[in-house]
Amino acid sequence: MDLTTGILLIISIALLVIPPVILLWPLVSSVADRISGKKSGAKEIADLKKRISTLETVIGDLQNKVHVIEESSDFKDKLIEDSKVKAP
Repeated sequence: MDLTTGILLIISIALLVIPPVILLWPLVSSVADRISGKKSGAKEIADLKKRISTLETVIGDLQNKVHVIEESSDFKDKLIEDSKVKAP
């Protein structure tokens, strides 16, 4: 193997390896940063999970209040019906 063949072999290997590394580097770096929590994406996800939890609590409280109001309304309706039936 002479010098020219060796140089061509090194250049062809470099041309096969370097472009994919250059093209995929931002993607690999971004995934690694998100996994390690360095980028804001991981923090934003944690914040959104907290907000969802808070909203679920608020929704649960509102559902309980609606249930109480419905029961109160039903009770009032029954009282009104009873008063109409008893009234001559």
